[in-house]
Amino acid sequence: MSTPCPDCGTPLTTADRCAACDLPLRGPVAQRLWWVDQQMASLTAERRVLLAQLRAAPVAAAARREATPRSAQNTLLGLGALLLAAAVLVFAAVTYAHLGADGRAAVLALLTAGAAAASTTLARRSLRASAEAVGAVTLVLAVADAWAVRRTGAGSGVDTATFAAVASGALAVLAGGWAAVTPLRVTQGATVLFAQGVIVLELAAHSGSPARVALVLALLVAADALAWRLPLPPVARWSAAAFGALWSTVALGSAARAFGESEPAGCVGVLVLAGVAAWLAWDRVPVAAGAVPVLCAAAAVVASRPALTDAQRPLVLSAVALLCLSACALLHRRLEAVVGALAVALVAVLAEGRGVVEAVGGPLTWLSRHAWSYRGSAARDAVAVGMHWDGTIVTVVVVASAAAAVLAAALLLDRLREAALPAGLLLAVAGVVLPLGLATSYSTAVLVQLALGTALCLAGLWRSDAVPGGLAVLAVATCWSLAQQDTTLLALAVSAVAVAVLAVRVAPLSGAALLLAGGEIAAVGAARGLHTDQVGALLLVAVAVAAGLGAAVRGERRWPAEGSAAALGITAVLLTASDPGWLSWALALCGVTALAVAVQPDRRSVGLAGALLLSASSWVRLADAHVHAPEPYVLPLAVAALGLGWARRRTTPALGSFEAYGAGLALAFVPSLVKSLDDASPFRALMVLLAAAGVVMIGAQRRLRAPLAIGGAVAGVEALHLLAPYAAALPRWLVLAAAGALLVGVGATYEQRRQDVHRLRERFDHLA
Repeated sequence: MSTPCPDCGTPLTTADRCAACDLPLRGPVAQRLWWVDQQMASLTAERRVLLAQLRAAPVAAAARREATPRSAQNTLLGLGALLLAAAVLVFAAVTYAHLGADGRAAVLALLTAGAAAASTTLARRSLRASAEAVGAVTLVLAVADAWAVRRTGAGSGVDTATFAAVASGALAVLAGGWAAVTPLRVTQGATVLFAQGVIVLELAAHSGSPARVALVLALLVAADALAWRLPLPPVARWSAAAFGALWSTVALGSAARAFGESEPAGCVGVLVLAGVAAWLAWDRVPVAAGAVPVLCAAAAVVASRPALTDAQRPLVLSAVALLCLSACALLHRRLEAVVGALAVALVAVLAEGRGVVEAVGGPLTWLSRHAWSYRGSAARDAVAVGMHWDGTIVTVVVVASAAAAVLAAALLLDRLREAALPAGLLLAVAGVVLPLGLATSYSTAVLVQLALGTALCLAGLWRSDAVPGGLAVLAVATCWSLAQQDTTLLALAVSAVAVAVLAVRVAPLSGAALLLAGGEIAAVGAARGLHTDQVGALLLVAVAVAAGLGAAVRGERRWPAEGSAAALGITAVLLTASDPGWLSWALALCGVTALAVAVQPDRRSVGLAGALLLSASSWVRLADAHVHAPEPYVLPLAVAALGLGWARRRTTPALGSFEAYGAGLALAFVPSLVKSLDDASPFRALMVLLAAAGVVMIGAQRRLRAPLAIGGAVAGVEALHLLAPYAAALPRWLVLAAAGALLVGVGATYEQRRQDVHRLRERFDHLA
């Protein structure tokens, strides 16, 4: 086995240098390296042996240590400091009667000085944890000193809160001086705490309005933010940051309570917080940038409250959002600031949410039975059934501003393609609300929406982002147009043309255009005074046109047209359900249309639906006429269907017999079969049986499955029907015998198949 190079690991030869890394292999240094490698290899092998022995040795039963020495030490020191602080408090409370106020203050001062000296001594001896614990006791003693001084009568001319503020300032100075001499974490944090206490206690002593409280606390937050950025010890910096977060929350709460006041201090306080957030975002805290637009919006709302009404206030939010986005464009394009501005714009839209929902969803109520019932002329009174729209032009401006904010944010973040759809939808909503905001007439409002929807659809020929907005506006306009007859006729026609033009680029919309065209036909019929069943019959024209267009195109473009034909056909049948005559014709024409569609090679399955529709048509007609002989009515249709199938077989030899003749045979036999089952005379059943037998013979001669299957099924049903009266006269044992024979036959067949498999296996085993 060759020796590897000590540097690159390549197997070495007898050369003086490594062939891979050109490392010299001769000389004293190389020999020293060789010796070190040998020692390392030996130590590695010994280490492996020791590890294996340790893993194989039994586990000792010694108790597992659940605490590290450091944690045990800190626990003891913490408990000791806590007990000492409790002792100080007990001493201050109990010894009042024995020592008096002056004596107690003197004793506490001596204890404080001694504790401070002990903490300093421990810190100099590098006993940091002990020094921190004794320092905490010293601070508690210092607070007790201030209380004891107050009990001696010092500062009797001022109130307690003011004295506490002065004492807190004095303690802050002392703690800061001590922290400069002996840098303990507890004294650094206490310095920040006592400094905060000066402002907070003084504010409590002279509590003013919530607006002034918000301003003072905002200034304190600014001071904490400045302290956080100064070159102070980490404990002091993070303590200032924690207090800044606390006071900012309290300041915002005070500003919210001052919302109903006219005092500008609350607004100024929120602006100060916004400035602090902006400075932090500019410095090194990017997340603070998201709070800047929100705080500016809050300040603007507070400042504008006396001058604006509740309905006008969302305008302020929209303006702030746009101004903040403009500032982002001029300054740093921070994602957090852009998101904050968008949040403000969203809040403005939500503030107008009721007006938007009523304007967009209200027209849907005209789809009910109240269509064509509006007799007024004002758009705000016609937005929904029995409702008056109470919004203003502010709703339009706010929604349009939100769309502008989305586009501006997209430009700043280079996400214009992703923002095109939400911005387009917002603009479409603004267009829907615009006539209501301007308080136009109803007809003008519908015309404006139709014009806007058509323009967006035409724009969709070049920009697909405009398609959803255009369709949404046209949908609202079409629903709203149902309030009056003339507007319905106009809106359906315009929408159908606009969607049809757009379908040149977006193929699936051809189905929507056909549905709108069918709606126009139905509306024209209803406007001419036709009854519901006659309107349904008139709608069959649209069914035929849609099916014809579906047959004229190829590929996936057929699906929308065929789907619209099916929807229009179902609608026509439902509309004609009240009149048996029109219902029969509707079913028949839909069935013939389905058979015509089934001529296409990949639409053979539609022929079955055509046969069922034709059968349903015949049964509706026969039931309405109380006819006992259905053959004269269904046989001509059956012959026509069979002739059509024969023609399809001539043009398409590969067409199956079920697709070609299934519908015609079902139409010829099913009505007569059902009628024969209810006929007391066996004549009809015999005729159907003979006809079915003839069809079976033709199928056997031509080798066609459809005549064999359908004719055989009809013949079997009729045979059982004719034999049913005689079956009752047969003895009961015959039924048992027939069942037994059937079971024996099945069992014998199963055994025979098992024997065949066994013989096949034996033959396979004997193969070479």
